[in-house]
Amino acid sequence: MWSGFEPDDFFVFEQTDVYFRIEYIKNHLHPRLKTLGDQIRNYFLENNIHLRCQLRSGRWYKAPQLLWTHVSLIAPEEERRSDPKRPRLSVYIDDKRVIAGFCHSLWCPEWKKVCEDESALIEVIDSTARSGELQIGILHRMETGSGEILTFSRASDAIAATARFRQDFLFVGYIYPWPEEQQLLCSPLFLASVQKALFSAWPIYEYAFYIAPILPFRK
Repeated sequence: MWSGFEPDDFFVFEQTDVYFRIEYIKNHLHPRLKTLGDQIRNYFLENNIHLRCQLRSGRWYKAPQLLWTHVSLIAPEEERRSDPKRPRLSVYIDDKRVIAGFCHSLWCPEWKKVCEDESALIEVIDSTARSGELQIGILHRMETGSGEILTFSRASDAIAATARFRQDFLFVGYIYPWPEEQQLLCSPLFLASVQKALFSAWPIYEYAFYIAPILPFRK
């Protein structure tokens, strides 16, 4: 049963010993994220939407300063180790926040071309964000590993910013800053909030993975 994050789940990212961080994430944070993902998956199943969970993390050995991890919900049709360039519904955590919602890596030529040509996708993102009161943004990471959230009122502006800043992490969902939202993040009540965020963002994933026939991440 999901009981909430623990403060050490955030403080671990500040540890200088990269191997300590890796072991903590693998042994403590990942099991908690898996429990959270399973309960969100069951929530979707109750609404006749079948998804499966997947854990992913940042470049631990190549760039330890860019450390993050997330649990994602993806279509059962996805390969067991799905392409990270494909869309997903994620709960992402690093040292400064949790992000919950639709997430996608945009920094690939095929996706940028689709965004330029497929205005319907932009409309789906904008309309879903409005109806679900979701934020549209990108996580702008500097070479030092520190990250800044940039939010936008329109999907087209966010996508344009990914090209300007050479960033690829687009999200549409809720942002829970740490430590400002510690009381919620470290509580069982976070489950209901994150379920709402991912379920509200579902129409974007549904369009991107199932409906739009030209998107490059379709199998």
